[in-house]
Amino acid sequence: MTKPVPVLCIYRPKKGATARLHRLLARHWATLDAEGLVVGAPAQLLRCTDRDGRACFVEIFTWKSQRAKVLAHVAPAVMELWEPMGDLTDDIEIWLCEPLRAGARPRGRG
Repeated sequence: MTKPVPVLCIYRPKKGATARLHRLLARHWATLDAEGLVVGAPAQLLRCTDRDGRACFVEIFTWKSQRAKVLAHVAPAVMELWEPMGDLTDDIEIWLCEPLRAGARPRGRG
């Protein structure tokens, strides 16, 4: 059985690239879905601003499996979006997430 993998991505656009990055991100989940790589509800896409007024985008979605993350890197339609994302961002953080029940103790150190 394949286990879905929730993910949180933080995209920090280069100066002057915010609108172009937003246009790519608006198509991102639909592209992943068309390739059969994600499950569940469409991605939640947020535009965030820090205390200094710098913008970033946060995207939350669920990979179909660990294998889906790997397959995305060889899907031409996905790479058509990902390659320009690299040119439009100063940084992209990808966090694999683990859902927790309220009141549950997290696993691991710390």
